[in-house]
Amino acid sequence: MLDQVLPQGSQYLFSQGVLGLVVIGLIWAWVLQRNEIKELREAHKIEIAAERKLNADLQEHRLDDFKMLVDVSTSIKMGLEGVLTAIRASGK
Repeated sequence: MLDQVLPQGSQYLFSQGVLGLVVIGLIWAWVLQRNEIKELREAHKIEIAAERKLNADLQEHRLDDFKMLVDVSTSIKMGLEGVLTAIRASGK
């Protein structure tokens, strides 16, 4: 159906002279603009997905760093408790 309408419609617009050519030009420009916007949206979606992945990776690194900090602080605490126990034992 659309295949029949487009040639007939374009022939009609061509027969209208300058006004028809202007309308065809505007339709053509609109189609180009629409395709460009569609491409920009797809590129933006890809960019957002990459940013979300980067954020997730950074969050994972932060969690790993925090776990390491907890382990280090626990070992320091145990070391200090050992030193304190040694000091108390030597004082008796």
